[in-house]
Amino acid sequence: MFSLEYFKYLLKSRKYLLLFVFLITLLNILGTRDPKTYLIIQAFLSLAMTFILPLNIFYYIHDRKAIDTFFSIPVSRKALLVTGLVFCILGVYLPFALSIVCYGIGVKAGLMIVVYLLEMLLAVMTLVVFHTLLYMIANNAIDGVVMAAAYTCMPLVLLFVLYSYTNSFVCGMNNFDFTFVSYLSPIYLSGRLFASFKKISSDNVVPLGAIIGLIVILGITAYLLYRSYLNRAVERANTSSNGFFAYPAVIYTYAFLVLLLISSFFSFYYNDVFEFFREFFIAYLLLFAVFVAAHFVYKRKFYFSYKLPLFYCIALVISIVFALVCRQTHGFGLSYAYPKNDYKAYYTMSCWYNRFENYNRELFDYCESQIGTSIEDVSVYVEANDKYHNTEISEKTYEIFDEMRKDAIDKFYGDHNGYRSIYLLIDSSKDNNYYNYDVGSDLRVDQLKQLAADDNVKVTVVLDYEEFVMDKDGNLKKEIIIYK
Repeated sequence: MFSLEYFKYLLKSRKYLLLFVFLITLLNILGTRDPKTYLIIQAFLSLAMTFILPLNIFYYIHDRKAIDTFFSIPVSRKALLVTGLVFCILGVYLPFALSIVCYGIGVKAGLMIVVYLLEMLLAVMTLVVFHTLLYMIANNAIDGVVMAAAYTCMPLVLLFVLYSYTNSFVCGMNNFDFTFVSYLSPIYLSGRLFASFKKISSDNVVPLGAIIGLIVILGITAYLLYRSYLNRAVERANTSSNGFFAYPAVIYTYAFLVLLLISSFFSFYYNDVFEFFREFFIAYLLLFAVFVAAHFVYKRKFYFSYKLPLFYCIALVISIVFALVCRQTHGFGLSYAYPKNDYKAYYTMSCWYNRFENYNRELFDYCESQIGTSIEDVSVYVEANDKYHNTEISEKTYEIFDEMRKDAIDKFYGDHNGYRSIYLLIDSSKDNNYYNYDVGSDLRVDQLKQLAADDNVKVTVVLDYEEFVMDKDGNLKKEIIIYK
């Protein structure tokens, strides 16, 4: 399973590359004053090496002459694979471990540095095996680099599509948890392990979720790499990468993801599908051109078939239908996912009015009657509950906020134009989520008075840069002058 002679050959043939990496590491440690900075720089260098070293060591896979030579030497395929992986892992890990040890000595991390070293070893092993597998999906070196980049970025693109959809079709909720997508990326999981080092002296130093995720990815990719390498046909070298998981899967997956991304902009600003399609016709046309060009790169010749526009049209229709369903179901019901009757949530609200915009004349008249002079600007800030203490607002106060929340949802899925935005933020203590709404109606004076009557609510009104606090009787009391 391991060939010492082949390992010595790799050391001798790559000695200048290894010396260069260790030299950069030493210069980074000695030349950077801030230990955290040189550790971050070294982490990026190590990440880059998890791409570079597998390409350098397993280059022969895509070279027709070299693969005949390597597969004919008296070393088994298992030994070639395992020895090459061990060399790549050590070449990436040892310089990084040196930086970690130097940092740990500087901050006096003690025995916890050993835990962190083991975590980073797991991360390096997973990234090297993962990137080696991606490189071998293709049949030539250039395609191998493309596959490694394409599959590495795919979870990020999927995450971007999901956030774009929630931003367009879900009202209120802001901190969506798409951890399941992040766990598809070993780079993300390795980053979580790396970030845990700043908590080296705390009790929560081992992020078990990231460790389990990396172990699962390592196990799956190691098995796939082992099977594909042992059964790899020599004739594949330097040919078109026509395997299903090569260009075909990458091209069609990215085309569909981008179509979903475009359809995510089909929000309530558009009255119908035809209006939306006219608006984004150029984008759809350019995407189809890129889709066809990708097949040209894949086939290494001009290629056009009826299957290309057929797939593109079907995928386009599916993406539009998905957006329509998401729109009609109000984000699959996520807009109503907030916790009911949460009297201990932390509520904040803010709005601003200008006299010349003719908004909320009732509020202007009331404030002018309180201070006895005319005003040009009114800003209202409401803070309900103490974010850090276990307080509770009254039922009437909750009903006011809930009325505004429902009004915001109705207006979000109705007409976006022609109403005044009042920003309502709800930080729920039940589910640790926060919700942010644009309330589509003017704030009434009677609502402000009811809010001010609650002991756990503070209502601040700023009139032409002068700050007032509304008491329980609804009177404005001057607190401080900001500036004149």
